[in-house]
Amino acid sequence: MKRFSVESGQHLKRLSRATLILLATGIPPLGFTVALFVLGSIPDNVAPYLTVAFVLVPMIVFLPLFAITGYKYSMRRARERFAKLKNASCIICGEHLPDAVRLRDLRRTQRPHYETVHPEVWRWGERWKKINILGGTVGIFIVGLATYQLARENALQSILFYAYVPAYILAVYLSQKREIERFRSRWKSQLSENPR
Repeated sequence: MKRFSVESGQHLKRLSRATLILLATGIPPLGFTVALFVLGSIPDNVAPYLTVAFVLVPMIVFLPLFAITGYKYSMRRARERFAKLKNASCIICGEHLPDAVRLRDLRRTQRPHYETVHPEVWRWGERWKKINILGGTVGIFIVGLATYQLARENALQSILFYAYVPAYILAVYLSQKREIERFRSRWKSQLSENPR
């Protein structure tokens, strides 16, 4: 629901019930942590009760609700992204591609265009798909190894292992972006040499 604010002349969005519950259950553990750092310690006779009241009980509500709202948010974003992909055009020549009813049909409906008009892009995409599967598998192994190193209190080695994941993702992204630009410029130069 939206409320109208007379002072600002803008619509203010009322907080949802889930947002209020997340705030109500997320703030006490944060306050407890801050109090613990400020005070330095909590008397032993009160610590278990305060921990249960201000950390465990709110977290029992907070964590599942956070997971559910995060899942809903990610699904809404995925639907929005799919709506954009559904009415996609070719990344090389800009030609409008057939619409897909479902996400799993997207590749199947767009495949004929890439296989016939841009076969080198199709082969390149198939090769990258295999490389990404291998890189993802190695990434999972390295994250496991980094977690093991963290558990053994080797923080520096753990950080180095964890750094692999964003470095790999960035390297793949930049490489693919550069290659797509190369395909696009090659397509434009061929089009200018051989106008239809």
